[in-house]
Amino acid sequence: MVGVNISEYVRGMLTGTPILTQIDREMIGELRRQGGLLKRIHLDSGGAYSDMTAKILNEIHGLIVKLKEGSLGKKENDIWESRGQRLNQAGGMKA
Repeated sequence: MVGVNISEYVRGMLTGTPILTQIDREMIGELRRQGGLLKRIHLDSGGAYSDMTAKILNEIHGLIVKLKEGSLGKKENDIWESRGQRLNQAGGMKA
C-alpha cells in the first residue's frame, strides 16, 4: 500500500483495524476542512441554508466514517474483481 509503512501495515493486519493510507488521511483532512467552511457559511448566513448545509454536513460525516472504516470504494473494487474473475474464467485475461 502506498503511504503506509511496514509496521503500520502489519499492525493493522494483526489487529484487524482498517489501514489508512496517506491519501485516505489527506482526504479526511480535506473533508473536515470543507465541513468547517460549510459551517462558516451556515453561521455567516444566519442559518439561511440550514437544510442544505445539514444535508451536506451529514454526507461529509458519512464519507469520513467510511474512509476510517476502510469501506469506501469496496463496492467498486468488488465489481472490478468479479468482472476480472469472469474474464479469467472466459480466458479473456491472463494474470
